[in-house]
Amino acid sequence: IAAGNQATARTCTASDVVQIGIYAGKGSVVESCTPAHATVGDVSAIEVGPGSVVRNCAIDFWAKNGIVAGRDSRVIDCAINDCDFAGIYVAEGASISGCTISNGDGFGVYALSKAKIDNCTITNCGGDGIRALNDCRITNNAIDDNGRIQDDFHAGVRLLGNGNTVNDNSLRGNYYYG
Repeated sequence: IAAGNQATARTCTASDVVQIGIYAGKGSVVESCTPAHATVGDVSAIEVGPGSVVRNCAIDFWAKNGIVAGRDSRVIDCAINDCDFAGIYVAEGASISGCTISNGDGFGVYALSKAKIDNCTITNCGGDGIRALNDCRITNNAIDDNGRIQDDFHAGVRLLGNGNTVNDNSLRGNYYYG
């Protein structure tokens, strides 16, 4: 599915796709969609432009990213299982809340600057549970058993820049660092 700006995609499925499962441009809404089973390709199950919303989506087994959300977008109450690079990858100023991310080979969340990540459960990811750049706010998350791929010193939460805030998170069983 490929949609332009300010589009709405609801209750859609996409499976066995080589490229993007569902794409929507800036200011769009993707809701209650279920892309699954892309074993090849170098893109995402759901990708949205700046200022968009992804809500109540479930993604299972995608060859690269589960969700890629543009600048100032929101990802809400989604479940992502088994993605190879990142369960959720967000651009500057985006927010992630109420999501469950599990069993991927890469990062649970990869967040660029000024992102907000709250009330998420991130478990059993091969890389860092959360990898964040500058000025991110990470609060009220359960981040457990991440870093199982031992080619790097992975962490439950890895902060790569300055000005980040981490409050009220639970981190257990992460391989190298909490």
